[in-house]
Amino acid sequence: NDQTGFNDWRANTKDSPKFGNSVDIIGLKPAGKTLDTKLGGQGLFGNNPTNGVMRDLYADACRYVHSQPGFSNGDIWQSNGPVFIPRAFTQFWLDYCDTSLACFALLKLAYPDAKGHKMWKAIARNAGSSWHGLAPRTVQTLTMTGHT
Repeated sequence: NDQTGFNDWRANTKDSPKFGNSVDIIGLKPAGKTLDTKLGGQGLFGNNPTNGVMRDLYADACRYVHSQPGFSNGDIWQSNGPVFIPRAFTQFWLDYCDTSLACFALLKLAYPDAKGHKMWKAIARNAGSSWHGLAPRTVQTLTMTGHT
């Protein structure tokens, strides 16, 4: 509900919100706190020294965005041009599914009546390590209103 900050950002007179700040703000809202309490452990919005799911997913995505060693285009392609590398495609797909699942969780927190897709449950069963085993319980908790 920071309309002034949003307007300043849209007018390019203020930096965009920082990711960590956004995670903290959402995690402190009643819906975020309730979800993390139900999930236990690190939850979605945990803080250091124990990162939650959102921070770990962000760190995973940053490996590619900031071309960390082993995650640049050349590393992924194993050449100087785009070629199909099955391992690279599979890793991209798994990271995409993990990130999509996080987007689903954020959508359901913001709009509890939003309808998801039945595929979220299958994606959650196969979620990566950044989810700390919390993906199935997250989907179950967020869809208990009967929306799948």
